[in-house]
Amino acid sequence: MHYAAKLMLLCATPSADKGFITNFQAKQLPYLQAIVRESLRISPPVVGLFPRDVLPEGNTVVLYGKPTFLPGGTSIGRAVSAMYRCKEIYGKDADTFRLERWLKSDPAKLAVMNRTNELIFNYGKFQCLGRAIAQTEIGKTVFEVC
Repeated sequence: MHYAAKLMLLCATPSADKGFITNFQAKQLPYLQAIVRESLRISPPVVGLFPRDVLPEGNTVVLYGKPTFLPGGTSIGRAVSAMYRCKEIYGKDADTFRLERWLKSDPAKLAVMNRTNELIFNYGKFQCLGRAIAQTEIGKTVFEVC
């Protein structure tokens, strides 16, 4: 079954006679969440580098599963378009829209994909203040429109 047809079938059931879907209900629908995650991954809303300078004492970060030391003062950024199509994270078919990666991946791989996708809204003190409302509105809108 095509993704859109399956989503329309899913959307026809939970809140049809109970008004609009709640955020809690939307988060309980793995197929809907997979559509949102994969859509944001394939077509991220923001693609800037978000450059930051490493603290003077330097910092060790994990890159591709390996600790890597970054010297103090180094300017770092992220190439969002490349990051969300990284084959080491999303698999050989990272350039393809495929919901199954979110539904059938082993828990460790899924955790890495989720952490990477969360960077769409940035991280830590630079995290988007509207993240929670954006995620709520995206899930509810996709559900209600279909």
